[in-house]
Amino acid sequence: MKTIWIELAALDIDRANRFYAAVFGHDPIDVARGDGRAIVIIPGDPVVSLNETTGFLPDGHGTLPYFDVDASASEAVATVIEAGGSVVESISERPGYGFFALVADTEGNHFYVHSSTR
Repeated sequence: MKTIWIELAALDIDRANRFYAAVFGHDPIDVARGDGRAIVIIPGDPVVSLNETTGFLPDGHGTLPYFDVDASASEAVATVIEAGGSVVESISERPGYGFFALVADTEGNHFYVHSSTR
């Protein structure tokens, strides 16, 4: 089994789109709208989808995606903050696994950034 898709809830799809574009380092992606929902599909492996649908709410208390970054953990956290997100748990080291910080996006979803360097 392989993870192919991570879907994150958005209260404001345009705000979420701007946030993830800044954090992932790409231009905002066109929003597909229809049938009472709006969705942004960010290509990758796995795909990350932002979804604004009634009843699908952001959550910081459930599943936690981890995103490996090409920069240091400190740089990744700074990018999250600059994009409007916040730090939930400061950077910490997990010996043998690298450095991690738990952050929140503009919608209230939590996720980890991971790097081999602080």
